[in-house]
Amino acid sequence: MSRLWIVILTTASLAAPLLASAEVAVPFRFDPPDSSPGQVSVAGEWNQWNAGVDLLSDEDGDGLFEGTILIEPGRYEYKFVVDGNWYEDPEAAESVPNPYGSSNSVVYVSVEEGAAKEYRIGPQATEPASSIREVTFSFHPEQTPAQVFLAGTFNEWNPTADRMGGPDDDGVFTLSMPLPPGEHQYKFVADGVWHHDPNGENQTADGFGGFNSIIRVDDRFPPVSLAEGDGRIYGADLDLSPGNVSVVRVDPERIIVTARAYQGDVEGASILFLQRGEERSEPMVPIGGDGRHVYFRGEMEAGIGTEGRLGVRLYDGDSIRVMTRRGLTTEAESAALLEISAVTTPLFSMPDWVVDGVFYQIFPERFRNGNRQNDPDFSESYYRGKTSLPEGGKTNGEYYHLVRDWSDAEGLTRSPYRTDGRPDYFSFYGGDLEGVTEKLSYLKDLGVTIIYFNPVHRAKSSHKYDACHYREVDPHFGGNAAFRRLTEKAHEAGIRVIVDGVFNHTGDCHYAFRDCLEKGQDSPYWKWYEWRKWPLPDPLPEGAKATDYYDCWWGHGTLPNLNFDLSRPGPREEEANRISEAEPNWPVIEEVMETVRFWLVEMDADGFRLDVAGEVPDWFWRLFREEVRNTKPDAYVIAELWGNAAADLSPLRFDATMNYKYFREPALAFFGRGQIDAPTFDMQLVGGRYGYPVPSVLGAMNLLGSHDTERFLTLAGGDERRLLLAMLFGATYVGVPHIYYGDEIGMQGGPDPDCRRPFPWGTLDEPAKSALRSQVREYLAARRAHPALRRGEFHTLLAEEQIFAFARWTEEDRLVVLLNAGYLPAEITLERGALPFEAGEAEDVLGGRALPFQGEELRIHLEPFAGSVLAFPAP
Repeated sequence: MSRLWIVILTTASLAAPLLASAEVAVPFRFDPPDSSPGQVSVAGEWNQWNAGVDLLSDEDGDGLFEGTILIEPGRYEYKFVVDGNWYEDPEAAESVPNPYGSSNSVVYVSVEEGAAKEYRIGPQATEPASSIREVTFSFHPEQTPAQVFLAGTFNEWNPTADRMGGPDDDGVFTLSMPLPPGEHQYKFVADGVWHHDPNGENQTADGFGGFNSIIRVDDRFPPVSLAEGDGRIYGADLDLSPGNVSVVRVDPERIIVTARAYQGDVEGASILFLQRGEERSEPMVPIGGDGRHVYFRGEMEAGIGTEGRLGVRLYDGDSIRVMTRRGLTTEAESAALLEISAVTTPLFSMPDWVVDGVFYQIFPERFRNGNRQNDPDFSESYYRGKTSLPEGGKTNGEYYHLVRDWSDAEGLTRSPYRTDGRPDYFSFYGGDLEGVTEKLSYLKDLGVTIIYFNPVHRAKSSHKYDACHYREVDPHFGGNAAFRRLTEKAHEAGIRVIVDGVFNHTGDCHYAFRDCLEKGQDSPYWKWYEWRKWPLPDPLPEGAKATDYYDCWWGHGTLPNLNFDLSRPGPREEEANRISEAEPNWPVIEEVMETVRFWLVEMDADGFRLDVAGEVPDWFWRLFREEVRNTKPDAYVIAELWGNAAADLSPLRFDATMNYKYFREPALAFFGRGQIDAPTFDMQLVGGRYGYPVPSVLGAMNLLGSHDTERFLTLAGGDERRLLLAMLFGATYVGVPHIYYGDEIGMQGGPDPDCRRPFPWGTLDEPAKSALRSQVREYLAARRAHPALRRGEFHTLLAEEQIFAFARWTEEDRLVVLLNAGYLPAEITLERGALPFEAGEAEDVLGGRALPFQGEELRIHLEPFAGSVLAFPAP
């Protein structure tokens, strides 16, 4: 698709606050439908969609309203506004859907290469003072509820975390909350019902047919008064809960403790340990901040059999406060501290093969067709009546069919068989496991060491999240024998394999569900599911929903939820944290445990990625984790958790998480779309780097995209420089890099199912794709060659405008990574004294050349959207 680029050489405003580039004079013109409009303007992302700022005029009287707007380089969505009515730009070469059922126009603003901007990395001062603001939220419901909570991105959308006060005499509920600058999405939860803010500044689609409200926190809101040395310690939300405090046993004799306080508010912290009436104290040191919090870390000797109670002391001026489970107190209350024992604090180690690895995610149906003899023929009973089109050749219902042209992906954006313009969700291409086995050498050459498969068990859909049987590999993927051959060949090539565990729900084709449909309450599987009404008519009566009859995932009747807790209805199963609080459904649990043993032993897989992990009771995952480790001690368990996963990461549940919140979201905003600057990017990474247990940080799946998201390159406007820079960051940052199949050659794709296009094997020799893959291969080789990029310490050296630089080091391996996500070249001066280690002469890891210091300074040139990795041998 062609794109509108505004490219102008300019020297104005090189210190722009957000994108750190020259402002560009961008011309706009619009022919309004009303021949005599009162006001015409252009509103877009650069002016926060303010229709009263950038006005257009018709000075020559030709009916065209024109104007030139100064905008910093980047990608922007916009519309014209005529007397309050909003219009797309008919001259725009690109448009994208918006949350309101229409589309926004898109403009790309760039500058030609000009003089490089100067940056300096010198010895750093102390952490800057906190910039958090006090924000008051108000909600006036039409009918007065018993209670109202505030939920949003700032509290992981927890619907019961922050209760609003009120109502007052006017029926208004309010809550004041400290928040850092930037945009925050939120909703009000009144008696369990979610509402967007009718008086909110802006809103965006919530993905479920509604909207989230958006508030932008800036200097309009009063700052929270914080100061070091004033003797006052701000204690809002500071307790020993996960996210605030992480306690992890990293070896049999040592515990690492990480805790946070409000930035700019305290002078120090220490570990407090009570044991048999005696008190121990160990120092903690600041390790970084996110603009709202400063993080402290310390360690203490505590053998595997050591028992006691642990808290954190905060110091400021002459004040001392103890962080407990009840919040900040003046004294150490033993009962309110964390229990430390072999049971509560077991050893938490991440398998070396994960820490040293590189993930490659494969959607099996679309990776490669290695055996056309097993292509879907739709002979299974669950396809009956759904494999042919009615007269007229179109249907908006289920129409399962095979696309015989592997390169034909047009239906994934707009189906030729539907009348509603929606994509083709029911097409198959014939990808299989034999095709993956054939390409193991391709993956090994790229640098891949771990394959993560989307589900491969037998199922009706192409995505296979609707299992018909957990322990049968889909025959159209080659069956169990094909998977076992694949794991054998993969292990020979040094590649591990993890599979998708989909244990929240089955498909409606599952043998247990089908038996229930046939026998009703006489089925031995009746209690595997939660039935609300019986019998189940086929088809459902007009106006009826599957949820009227049985509990199912997000209302999808094809995905009936498994019933883990016989004492609670499905939506409330997560309320029981301990197994003693639940009535476990043991036949369902044993079905999953048998499935664990099948995949880890019979199929020789190396771990599980767990689908919608947050919708399954915590106590069940403890049983699951125990079964996994008893079956294969070095197996890996990673959860699909899109928000802050601090409460879920431990040796008792999940090793790590798919790092959507603390990697993909900031990387997309910074590298992919240029929506945030480097300081904001740095702050958005911190929570995952310091708020998670150390092993979980090292083993996090740092993904740029997946089968559930639009392709990164598509969201980046097709700019391969942005993709490569993000991949370089992924290869050098803390955690494990992840490649969604085809990203290494620049595959594009919109929302599901377009992000699941067939891999274009016939294009690999095209120069552009070959060059892109070679660059990615080089990045992964650098990571493989340098232990510091896998296990080293991390320290931000520079976060200024669009320049981000950081150090990674171990005792023997020392590196600096510099990234330019801006539109202008950069000249960076690195002072030797700014490095957190002693350094000799530098070597350009990617360029293979020496870079000598000139005295105590080193000069590095970075082109726009380019990066550099420097290695420093010990002097």
